[in-house]
Amino acid sequence: MSALLHDLLELEQFISDNDAYVFEAELWNKYGKVQTLEAIQSGFLEHRRLKFRDGYGRCVCWLSDKGREYAQNEDKITNLVAN
Repeated sequence: MSALLHDLLELEQFISDNDAYVFEAELWNKYGKVQTLEAIQSGFLEHRRLKFRDGYGRCVCWLSDKGREYAQNEDKITNLVAN
């Protein structure tokens, strides 16, 4: 789950907090459905289903405050170990 959260944190830092979201299906493809759902159920990801013109609802996900804090702490630990 750390890689998923870290990648979303990097996306936030590159784009901006408000625009850093990913379609749930993309997360399933990259990290697996189980890991993505665990991140949602653990409160690390926020998600909302959006209706599109074609009638299909697609779910978008982004870091929750809890997920952001977890990913930032993981990065700090990684940097300490590396140095």
